[in-house]
Order: sequence, then C-alpha cells, then structure tokens
Amino acid sequence: MDERVLEILLEINRQLRHDFMNHLQVIHGYLQLGKPQKAREYTLQAAKNVRRLDSLIQIRIPLVQTIFIWYATLLNNNKAVFEVRAEDDFTYWKDFDHEVAGLLVKVFDPFLEKLKKNEIQCKAFLKTRGKVCIELSFWGVNDLAGLSQVLVKESENFLVSPTTTEAGVLLLVIHQK
Repeated sequence: MDERVLEILLEINRQLRHDFMNHLQVIHGYLQLGKPQKAREYTLQAAKNVRRLDSLIQIRIPLVQTIFIWYATLLNNNKAVFEVRAEDDFTYWKDFDHEVAGLLVKVFDPFLEKLKKNEIQCKAFLKTRGKVCIELSFWGVNDLAGLSQVLVKESENFLVSPTTTEAGVLLLVIHQK
C-alpha cells in the first residue's frame, strides 16, 4: 500500500499542477485578448472548482484524505459524478488510516472506469452519528450489484457491507467490526 500511496500522491501533484498551469494560460489568454471580464469570470469559476476540495481537506486522517482527493482529481473534481461529505474530521480512526485507505482503494477500483466515463455516480458520506462509518452510494447502471460481488468484504478491523436498494442504488458501508 505504501508504494501505491506514493503513486497516488505523485498523480495528484501532476494533475493539480497541470490544472493550475492550464488555468493560468486561459486567464493570460483572456487578458492578452483584452477581455478582462472573461478573465475575471474564469478566475472565479476556477476558484469555485478548487473550493470543491474543501470538504476533503477537513478529513484529518492523511491517507484516507489522500485517497478521496485522488478520486476527486481523477474524476476532474466533478461533483455530479463524485461527491464527498464528512460530518467531522474522523481523527478517531487515525490508528486505522492505512487500513481504511487500503480498503477504500480496493472498494473503488471496480467502479473507477465507469465513474471516469460518467456512466455511474458516487456519493461518499463519512458519518459519526450512530455507528461510525463511511457510506458509499453508487448509481447509474443496472449491473452495479454484480460489481459488489468482486469487492473485498473485510480487512483486519473493518467490514464492507453491500446492499442494493429497490431504486438500484448500491450502498456500501465501511464500518468497524
């Protein structure tokens, strides 16, 4: 997992640098064309896109935060495809950061290509009320239930519990044993 996390961090760095340089070039282009209002509008939209990562920054367990930022970056920070909400900073799972991050990668991998193609959507909700858990909801195509069969169902301290709703939403809950 450590080598995989380093790869993920490097990919995040490359993607964010690429996006930043692209934004600067677009703004510079508008200014060169004498369109300062367009440059301003573009700057505001770019800042709004960066703020979409704010909810991920509040997760204070570094590897889990990195995994969620990586998926958001891979999916072009598109909230219509991938959204994460957290009730708090999740520091009480800090001793399990490595384990939970590894489990998240194994859970997301079967869905990644469909997410990249916008064929499915995902919402992640880090909950603290009642049972502490991470809820992942996937929807958009009919064969999601089949994908849940390939998932790793547990790690040393955590379980992944899959459920498919009547509406065709696949709900995966990661919680402590």
